[in-house]
Amino acid sequence: MTAVSGGIPNVVGGISQQPPELRTLNSAADLRNTWCDPANGLSTRPCGEFRGKAGLAPLAEGNTVATHDIQKPSGQYRISVHSGGIVVTNLTTGMMEPVNFVGMAGSYIDTKDAASDLGFFTVGDTTFIYNRKVIVQATLYDESGVTGIDNGGVLRRNPFRHGTLWVKQRAGYKANYAMYINGIRVGLVQTDDKTPAEIASDLRSQAQTAGHTVNVASETVLSVQFADEQGFLTSHDDYGNQAIFSYNEKVDEFTDLPNFDAHGRLVLIQQSRSDKEDDYWVWYANGQWEETYGWDSREILNAATMPHVLVDNGDGTWTFKQHTWKGREVGDRDSNPTPSFVGRTINRMWAYKGRMCILSDENFIASQVGHFENFYRSTCTQLLDEDPIDIASPNSRGALLGQAMDFDGQLLLFSQFEQFRLESDREGILSPNTVSIKRVNSYNNAVGVEPTYIGPNVIFVDDFRGRAYASLREYQIDRTFGREIAPSITEHVPELIPSGVYRIMSSSSDNILFLLSEADRKKLWFYNFFNNEEGKILSAWQIWEFPFDIYGGGFVDDKLVLTVEYDGELHILSFNFQNGADQLLSEASVLLDYRVPSSLLGVTYYEGNTWIIMPYWIQSMEDLERHLVVISPNNQGSIHGCKTYKPVYAYEDMIMIPNVDLTGEDFYVGWTYDFEWELNPIYVRDAKLVAIQDGRLQLRSVSFLYANSGPFEVHVTPFGRDTHVKKQSGFIVGSVTDKLGEFSFNSGKFRVLAPGEASKTKIRVKASTPWRVRFSSLEWDGAYRPKKRRTT
Repeated sequence: MTAVSGGIPNVVGGISQQPPELRTLNSAADLRNTWCDPANGLSTRPCGEFRGKAGLAPLAEGNTVATHDIQKPSGQYRISVHSGGIVVTNLTTGMMEPVNFVGMAGSYIDTKDAASDLGFFTVGDTTFIYNRKVIVQATLYDESGVTGIDNGGVLRRNPFRHGTLWVKQRAGYKANYAMYINGIRVGLVQTDDKTPAEIASDLRSQAQTAGHTVNVASETVLSVQFADEQGFLTSHDDYGNQAIFSYNEKVDEFTDLPNFDAHGRLVLIQQSRSDKEDDYWVWYANGQWEETYGWDSREILNAATMPHVLVDNGDGTWTFKQHTWKGREVGDRDSNPTPSFVGRTINRMWAYKGRMCILSDENFIASQVGHFENFYRSTCTQLLDEDPIDIASPNSRGALLGQAMDFDGQLLLFSQFEQFRLESDREGILSPNTVSIKRVNSYNNAVGVEPTYIGPNVIFVDDFRGRAYASLREYQIDRTFGREIAPSITEHVPELIPSGVYRIMSSSSDNILFLLSEADRKKLWFYNFFNNEEGKILSAWQIWEFPFDIYGGGFVDDKLVLTVEYDGELHILSFNFQNGADQLLSEASVLLDYRVPSSLLGVTYYEGNTWIIMPYWIQSMEDLERHLVVISPNNQGSIHGCKTYKPVYAYEDMIMIPNVDLTGEDFYVGWTYDFEWELNPIYVRDAKLVAIQDGRLQLRSVSFLYANSGPFEVHVTPFGRDTHVKKQSGFIVGSVTDKLGEFSFNSGKFRVLAPGEASKTKIRVKASTPWRVRFSSLEWDGAYRPKKRRTT
């Protein structure tokens, strides 16, 4: 056999589930609680610092929590919603702030699956909360009889029970002026010297004598009231019907109307008789004609079924209540139709180009510009650019529009099977006169999961619940041909992410992305990426594990903020991603989940033991064994920094550290967690890094290059043999930086014997916090016997 050696220049490739011989050189078989960084290598993940509480956890099994983050100059807040309740946690102070519910507002958000059913959208001090399961309703005010709604102290007159006669001018010598009600002449005046006012008065007298109700609107205008809605008024004169004019519920043009009419008189201006969409209604009020809504057409959105608002009162309190939405104030069902989300549910709500936008069923609906609460036209006399928009997606295969993202300067809409682009005019103005929806792609998409950004690209989930695993795609512009494509970023880990994904969280500043799945609430699926001018050069998947359930999360100021459950309560943990190959120990070096500084804890010394009051009750001895007390590296007390202590007893929310006085010391308390890295099988490779499998590679040893790292151990399991463990203690004899009784990070090469057939030898690196480990590369050596001579 020939002696051979090799190496892996970096180990930040992430997990690969491809066949071992096809995996990239720097990938791994498994990674737990790790962080792949192109600058610092493979290291232990950051810890979760305890930031505060978010109330009680859901009591009913299967209930979920909806979370939302608010960032503004006055502070940062985590909103947690479940079981009809809302908790607002101030992330700066860690305190819960009171929320006042107005009326029955809580019933709108009372849903079992809050994480899937509820959505959020924040504008300034107001956060809109919408329920995807509530069908939006509208109230149509009934108008019947002679008069209808009292509008500002004026009763609206039924246009089908009223007619108007206007004597405009004298017709000439012995001209006839006739008035007809229901086709029967009720008045006739023949004169050559009477004024229009006198003619109107005579016609009124004759009609009243005939038993009809006729009132004076002005000297020359008469208002006729019919006995029922079948009544109608006509007129005739000898001047080509130019001297006298009558109308009932409608006229052709606004200029046909007289300057006066009965107060509350309602008239339809129909303009084009073939198109009802350009019709509009006016009524006579306040001494003039004004645009209004049609008879029996007053409609308002039912606030109990529309999104509600959570308002920051600015004094440390919040109010949750129904919101006020504008209704139909002009036009009717034809000229100012009901928004298409009425009778349906709201799938998504957000702001775009000064409009409140809604996705419902197959439709995109946008409010009037600058008026988020108005989804009806403000005038029907003409279609304005700022008017609301309501348009359906074409060729959607019956799938609902569920998500929308701003992409490449336009809006990208997602249905379950396709992607659409909302196109505006050349100037980018979103107008009902020019807007259109065009289908641009056909990728499957989980419409219940809001996509996210990594740089200019959009990440979305392909997760059909009939499948066992979910995948992710990255929507982008192809560099070569300029086409819109969405390649998979999980093709090398097809069975890593279980189906049931409900949240994607990303930070483009740190080039990271996280997934939450209902299939396993104790895990996060973590993705590292890195792009340069040539494209993506890092695409690394890892898994983070926790001993508690995760109910929600998001990024706040590039910190990952999770809502987790322990001890029947919801707690908030914050993870800080600090790049940099720091060599010196600092407070940030102490890695403990639920990390809490001693300054926020109650600490007492009693009968030789230290008692610490925790923010929660310890639930089991197994949980207690995970806890650790670490003296701060910057401690100014009598105990050396970095010294650790294990609690041995817990009672309710107290833990006991025996035989030591920690009062007056700076320390941290939290949960330890484990770093695990399983190497891929090692192969001899050719110049193109293709694995050579026609021979046998017998490993001798593997050397790990570590930098500014804490202690770790390597587990080597040759095929069919027992596991051998070698520990790197974190202390190097003879090192000038290592002193007895003190801890420090170290750098170097750690060689481990690994005798066995390389393709069948399992090598796993393990470490436990509070100290990180960090690896840059590895080397191996062994003996190789080829089965045949290679020519290429």
